[in-house]
Amino acid sequence: MSIDHRPLIYQAYLYTLAFALLAVGGISLLDVLLQQQPSPYRMLLLPDSALLALTLGATLLAAVLRQRRACLLACASILLLMSYTLLYNSLYGGAEPGRSLLGDSPRLHSEPVLLLGLLAVVLLAGCLDGRLARRLGELAGALVMALGLLGLLARIWPALTTPVLGFMLKVPTLSGLTLILLGLAVLLLNRLSTLPGLAPFDRRTLLAGVCGVLLSTASWALLSQQSINALTEQSQLLLERLQSTNQETLSARLALIQRMAERWQASASMPSDLLWQQETGSYLRDFPNLGLLAVLDERLVPQRSQVRAPMAQRWLESFLADPALRDWLQQVRAGRKAQMSASLNLLGNGPMALIAAPLHLPGQQAQLLVASLDVGDTLGSLLGGNIGEFIIRVHEGGQLIYDSAGTRPAPVLIPVGSGQARLAQTPEWTIGTYLEPGRGQAGSRLLAILVLLAGLALSFFLMFTQRLAWGAQQQALHLRERQRFDEAQSRVLDMISTLQPLPQILESICRLIEQRDPRLRCSILLVDSSGQRLTQGAAPSLPEHYNQAVNGLPIREGTGSCGTAAFRRQAVLVNDIAHDPLWQGFHELAASSNLHACWSTPLFAACGELLGTFAIYQQQAMVVDTALEDLVATASHLAAIAIEHKTTRQRLQESEQRFRSLFACNPDPVFAFDLRGCFERVNPVASQLLGYREDELLGAHFTQYLAPTEAQRIQPLLLKVARGETHAFELQCHNRAGELLELDVTQLPIVIDRAIVGVFCIAKDIRQRKSAERTLQSTLAELERSNRELQEFAFVASHDLQEPLRKIQTFAERLRTRPAGLDEQGRDYLQRMSSAAERMQALIHDLLAYSRVATRTQPFVRLHLERVLDAVLQDLEHVVERSGAQIVRAPLPAIVGDPSQMRQLLQNLLSNAIKFHKPGELPQVRIYAEHQPTGEWSLCVSDQGVGFDEKYLDRIFHPFQRLHSRQEYPGTGIGLAIVNKIAERHGARLSASSQPGQGATFRVTFPAADKE
Repeated sequence: MSIDHRPLIYQAYLYTLAFALLAVGGISLLDVLLQQQPSPYRMLLLPDSALLALTLGATLLAAVLRQRRACLLACASILLLMSYTLLYNSLYGGAEPGRSLLGDSPRLHSEPVLLLGLLAVVLLAGCLDGRLARRLGELAGALVMALGLLGLLARIWPALTTPVLGFMLKVPTLSGLTLILLGLAVLLLNRLSTLPGLAPFDRRTLLAGVCGVLLSTASWALLSQQSINALTEQSQLLLERLQSTNQETLSARLALIQRMAERWQASASMPSDLLWQQETGSYLRDFPNLGLLAVLDERLVPQRSQVRAPMAQRWLESFLADPALRDWLQQVRAGRKAQMSASLNLLGNGPMALIAAPLHLPGQQAQLLVASLDVGDTLGSLLGGNIGEFIIRVHEGGQLIYDSAGTRPAPVLIPVGSGQARLAQTPEWTIGTYLEPGRGQAGSRLLAILVLLAGLALSFFLMFTQRLAWGAQQQALHLRERQRFDEAQSRVLDMISTLQPLPQILESICRLIEQRDPRLRCSILLVDSSGQRLTQGAAPSLPEHYNQAVNGLPIREGTGSCGTAAFRRQAVLVNDIAHDPLWQGFHELAASSNLHACWSTPLFAACGELLGTFAIYQQQAMVVDTALEDLVATASHLAAIAIEHKTTRQRLQESEQRFRSLFACNPDPVFAFDLRGCFERVNPVASQLLGYREDELLGAHFTQYLAPTEAQRIQPLLLKVARGETHAFELQCHNRAGELLELDVTQLPIVIDRAIVGVFCIAKDIRQRKSAERTLQSTLAELERSNRELQEFAFVASHDLQEPLRKIQTFAERLRTRPAGLDEQGRDYLQRMSSAAERMQALIHDLLAYSRVATRTQPFVRLHLERVLDAVLQDLEHVVERSGAQIVRAPLPAIVGDPSQMRQLLQNLLSNAIKFHKPGELPQVRIYAEHQPTGEWSLCVSDQGVGFDEKYLDRIFHPFQRLHSRQEYPGTGIGLAIVNKIAERHGARLSASSQPGQGATFRVTFPAADKE
């Protein structure tokens, strides 16, 4: 996996540049303060530039450190300096900025200040978030880099300073490089805010960078100072040479004119015209800086003159026209030595001086021998162009009499050195050496800059490599800590796997987290068996009184962080326990335990069951970062594993015990087969039943103990069970003693992790049941035969019993037709005999009907009870008319049943309802259906008759059970027994509700499936 080093490279560059700006600015200001007479050319940087470098470095450093307030303060300083410079330049600078108020040094130009102010604003924007700010910063950084590059190129190609570039001027090399580096810094600062994995530099790396930058800037300062010293020495040598040559030249010119005058004085007369012309011509020819030679009389009127050019004659006339100069000439004429006048620019052709020597001839008044001297030409010939990068200026008093720069525009020059040149009887000259800004020892200065850049590059690589080394060291430390942490986790997992007590495991988890971060105090609470409270699990570093207070904490909203987290089933962070409403009622407890913040996380099993909570406490506000989240997640995971492992193990043990109990203690034989049908396990009952030990059965195939026909029948069923089906069957086999076993076997698949791995067979010894079944079948066959005989007997008996009854009734009827032979008592006996015969006949009829409910049945068909009721009412029409009964009916549903029996059921219920009416009142009967919410429904027959006491409900549905005498209500007492038997055959149940004198309601309740 590749590692992205871009953040480190960007930060190393930005730190290096910020340190460099601070160091360059600080060293430059210190250099200014340490100089007794600071001079611009002696300064490493001008004070304005040094101060600007300091503020830019501070701004960049604050931007890298993301210190918005510091960055804002530094930017405000830059903007203040920018405002001062721009205002001062606009008010007093004019075209040239002039002098700064700081050290009387040249002020900065407005254009670079504007650029640097823009940089400051961009650096401030780099501390802010936002896509627009980053885009503007990148644009401004690219613009500043381009302007810095063009500024450097303008030093090579002056054409780049044309108005095409607007305000772009040639800038010093260091300034151009600074602009390029700052522009690149702005770009990197904006990119840095978008890169992930940003980590601050450690102190050791920053110290290494600071030391490297200080060494680099110190080297730059020393080399620059050495260059300045060399330049000073060159200036001093040049001045000394100029002073000496100037004195020699001026002395030679004065001596030349003095000797000419002395020679003429020695001859006691003026030379002839021819000699004059020859001598003066040779002078003018040999000394080009002489413009004329002339002799002035006592009235200062030229008597003779020889000029190089007419301009010299006019200059002399102008000189003589000045009264002050004439007075000076008169003073010279009265003396004995040649003298030179001040330099004068009378006709605008440059400064010239007049050399005058007194001429005393015998018999004549003193005269003057004068010669004009071109000062500029004389100084130019003295310098001979051997002045290097210096510009020489010579002043006489306050007047500039010579400038080696010539007629080209004079820039703002930096003075380097000055010296005085003066001869007796001549004006004093001040000779000064100057440099243009950015000139002077260009090679040495470039070397210093290259050394600075090389040193900064080395500092950059030093910081980068040191940061990599520190990162590797930190990574190694992290890995060691992680290894120790992983080893501790492994120990906890080992404790879990080796079934250590749960409190010890939970305490180890708390210790593990507290050792990783000593600020934390951990607590684990467990859900109790009711699922409504949290009990103490482990909290080794919390006070005992606190642990006791939270033991049994209710799981609900507002019971601290843990109770609320368990109730909400999500993490709860409280950063101010003393004022949080969730801790209402626990504020004093937390304060006494010095707990300020709490973060509680619920613990869940894999199935989502709540196991408890894991909480961390701190004595100050808690900052939740990625590391803390990972730590809490790890602890919660371990705690959940430990709790769930214990719960699962406990449940597994209980399940194993239940299975062992079910398997071993099952009174029925139980076998476990693999998918091939081989014995894997048998319980003691099975081993005892077969007569084999368990070790004899294990691994054997079950078909070895079955007859071939039985094995062929059972083998396919085993294969079906292996596919997930369940089968039950009966089989016969022999045990070891040869006894025949009859077994009822149920085969079930053994499923583990949703995979069928074997087959369970649960057998029941059904030999007794089979014997009982065979006995029962024999008994049933005998009973069926007996029932058939009984039915035949009942039919015969009923026929044979009814025949004598019919004869008794016939003869009784005949006797009633002959009343003459009977007295009153005889007729009464006859009536009683006839009534008894009728009752006996009705009883036989009802008994036959009762027995035929089970013997003479018809198949169930779909019945419309409305139609059945119509037929019943038609059969009872004469009874209804005779009794005057009122029948009220409601719609009845259709059912599936026996038509004749349902007709008999309705007829019996209606007959009873009509018969048991109150004396003197007409019967009122209502037939309707009641529907129950369970889907059942009831066929109801309700009357307003005499009713009965419900304590007799257990009697009225049995045969021959009567609640009234036959005289009151005739009948056999079998009607309701027939209704009850018909209801039972249809899966219904018969019930009644009544009170004496208030009627009765009989309900036949059918299951839901009987209604259509």
